[in-house]
Amino acid sequence: MSQKLINTFILQLDQNWNEEDWIVPLSVALEGLTPAQAAWKPAEGCSSIRQLVNHINYYNTRTLNRLRGETLVGNAATNDESFGDAGDPGDAEGWERTVRETESIYRSLRAEIAGLQDEALEAIGQSGMTLGDFLSIWIAHDGYHSGQIVLLRKMQGCWR
Repeated sequence: MSQKLINTFILQLDQNWNEEDWIVPLSVALEGLTPAQAAWKPAEGCSSIRQLVNHINYYNTRTLNRLRGETLVGNAATNDESFGDAGDPGDAEGWERTVRETESIYRSLRAEIAGLQDEALEAIGQSGMTLGDFLSIWIAHDGYHSGQIVLLRKMQGCWR
């Protein structure tokens, strides 16, 4: 592992959050969404955009806690629980707070990753993998869900 790898993680994180290039970054995917659009589900058993963002925030907060050496927050018994509810279609304040939280978590994650030293990437975590390996897998997570959000927006007719 090297500083070059840390810089690659930062590049990937920036691409996932706000630098549109090969994929639609999360900030762009969320841009201009109303609470009703964020709460919409195409069918029973599908996630809403707000649920996808709840899920992203849940795991990104846990990743941030791990990077800071803090106790992991959240106690979802299953992955499904990390999505929460679809949200109130009329709750503009709650939706705006959720989006601000998403951006705040991103900025904190970016700062923590930028401050890592090479030896930190080699540390073995509770999962049995190195922090570097964990980050390489985790970073793809937001890009995956950003694509789902764009698809849901296209299904609603509210994408570009």
